[in-house]
Amino acid sequence: MSKLNKQLKKHLKFRIISSILDMLSFLFLCTVTFVILLNIVNVPMYWFLLYFFIFYFVYYAWIPKLLKGYTLIGIFFNMKIVKLDGSEISIWEYFKRSLYGIFSYLYFLGYMRVRSNLLGQFYFDKPFNITVVSNYSEINDTVKDNKDISFYFLGE
Repeated sequence: MSKLNKQLKKHLKFRIISSILDMLSFLFLCTVTFVILLNIVNVPMYWFLLYFFIFYFVYYAWIPKLLKGYTLIGIFFNMKIVKLDGSEISIWEYFKRSLYGIFSYLYFLGYMRVRSNLLGQFYFDKPFNITVVSNYSEINDTVKDNKDISFYFLGE
């Protein structure tokens, strides 16, 4: 599909921007809180790796679970993680999805060309039957042709 409708394009752009800002805020908060902790309790620097994974779990699994599908940045963009069937997402599903999706954050060019489908699912949403909805999108489970499409963040 070469032309996406304007609503889906807007949703995908906001979703990408929200994801980038989420990762930056995670890195900032993780670093700042570790430096504060380092000044309060004298721990070896290699503890940062353990702290990083604990903070990752808290930021991407526990907080969205508490906020009913919203990440800290997702609140500002009004982007909510939901299951396509409407059921509640478990904390482990949030965590597994975030681990699966971390590769898209690490590969910067992934934000320039995104593989999605007409439901707005990225490749790390599909195994968990999850998508992200916002004011700019709605779940349309009546989509018959739900094949992958390419979306170019900076234009085609």
